[in-house]
Amino acid sequence: MAALFKRRRWLGIVLVALAAVVAYQYFGLGKVLTLDALKGSRETLGALYRDRPLTTVAVYFTVYVLAAALSFPGATILTLAAGAMFGLGLGLVVVSFASSVGRCWRFWPLATCCATACNRASARYSRRSTRACGATAPSTCSH
Repeated sequence: MAALFKRRRWLGIVLVALAAVVAYQYFGLGKVLTLDALKGSRETLGALYRDRPLTTVAVYFTVYVLAAALSFPGATILTLAAGAMFGLGLGLVVVSFASSVGRCWRFWPLATCCATACNRASARYSRRSTRACGATAPSTCSH
């Protein structure tokens, strides 16, 4: 049963990554996430932030988290867009938190899938160290 759950989890991760790549290609995000496009839409983005500040920050935060979690190219442009829309202070805070959350989400599947293997390897190493110095418990080993 556990093996089936792991397969489904990996299948879900692969499908989300595949959907992200297809969406990136289909919507032409490579053409949208350029410095020239950012320069051209700076006034529009600023006006959007002035009209609806909370909604703009929430949507930007979500987009940045997804971009960081899925390793989308264009993070530099998104970071510059935060500075253009929100200014240095708020832009720095929003980008810092969004990138941290996104990268945590990116490495979460790896951490959960590899935790068992890491625990086993750690236990093997601990047993070898204990045997090497002849101690009965790891805390009494001076090795």
